[in-house]
Amino acid sequence: MRIVAAMLLCLLASPLVADMGPKPRTTAPGPVPEKDLEGIEVEMSSEEVSLVLSQGEDGADFLDVEVKFHMTNHGGDTSFEVGFPIGSHDTFDTFTASTDGIEHEHKLIDRNPPKEEEKKDEFGFGHPHDYWYVWQAEYKAGVKVTHVVKYRHQIWHHSHTRSTGYILHTGAAWKNKIGKAVVTLTFGEGMEAGHMRDLAPRGNIEMSDVDGKRVFTWTFKDLEPRREDNISIRYDRTETFDEEVKSLEGEKARYWSSRVALASTWQDAPRREGRDDHNATELEKYRDAVSGLLDELEEDGDKLVMPATQPTKIEWGNAELPEEVRKKMEEEFGDEDRNYAGRWGSARHLMTWFGAAVKIAEKMPNDATAKENLAKWARVAKAFKAGNLYAGSKPLSFSDDSERLMADLDANLDKSEALLAKAK
Repeated sequence: MRIVAAMLLCLLASPLVADMGPKPRTTAPGPVPEKDLEGIEVEMSSEEVSLVLSQGEDGADFLDVEVKFHMTNHGGDTSFEVGFPIGSHDTFDTFTASTDGIEHEHKLIDRNPPKEEEKKDEFGFGHPHDYWYVWQAEYKAGVKVTHVVKYRHQIWHHSHTRSTGYILHTGAAWKNKIGKAVVTLTFGEGMEAGHMRDLAPRGNIEMSDVDGKRVFTWTFKDLEPRREDNISIRYDRTETFDEEVKSLEGEKARYWSSRVALASTWQDAPRREGRDDHNATELEKYRDAVSGLLDELEEDGDKLVMPATQPTKIEWGNAELPEEVRKKMEEEFGDEDRNYAGRWGSARHLMTWFGAAVKIAEKMPNDATAKENLAKWARVAKAFKAGNLYAGSKPLSFSDDSERLMADLDANLDKSEALLAKAK
């Protein structure tokens, strides 16, 4: 019997690497099926995945991957063409595959070759190739073997915020559940845990320190892998979390957008360690950042007024740009509308933080500062409903999806009234 087995690489907006999955050549180009396939008697009994993220030169980063797949054949003798899909571009370096210590000869194939001379479209994209590394392997009846795959995966994006990860759900196509899967993430040259911004799945990560370096470990048992089990890694290659916070703290007095970014950073802070909930320090920082969004609020009779503009922030400037040059450029560009004001602005960019203030107060029921913050935001929400919340000289409004947004605002007002009543 001849079977085709595969390991899937997903190279879409975020480069990912993936588990083995059977019979890729019997289906159309693309992902392998996500359930046990009929006739497959080979089980992935367990696997260990080692991911090492490092920063390269010329804007490229690397994910060094070593995977050990422990397989058990519950059927008769069978021959496999094992394949590792790598997407429309070959982004792998130093690829090797072995079984029980014996290295395989592998070759690169294209499952979706162009039928005619390749031409690029108006955006510079060519034919959607489907490249694979393939090699021949065998399973004897009842035998257990270990496949080891090693390679370096190149990660590149024009942004300093990037994503990578590891797909587990393609392993669902093997017989039975995966008995145990352990995935570890460590860091190499130019990278450390502080660069992480979002690790998932959350709530299933253990942190440890080995030789002074942070290690993140996901452990799964009796796994019938689904898409939500896939490992997702989002990181900032230029700044650690602490460096980003320090930078935003330095900018918040001048830029509204930096205050929003600071609040968002603390809102998402648990994700950098794969947690759902804030610790006490993070929650206090989050509370203060959301409160700081209203520092410029002023009263004008019955009106509450927020500024409509801020100095134009030179987003593409960086630490190497001299401060005097930055200031000169800002003077030349003048002011810009805040995201809740101006022709294209919407009050939702401001009022969404009312909901955040409610959630913070729910998590800090005995915190007086959280209650004071909530009361201030509730006052702003009521002024908005009455048409008395302004950005400069113009009243704020929801420019889109107003019915849903107003319903959310009313719900948060009800919650805030209940929370504030308990505090009295």
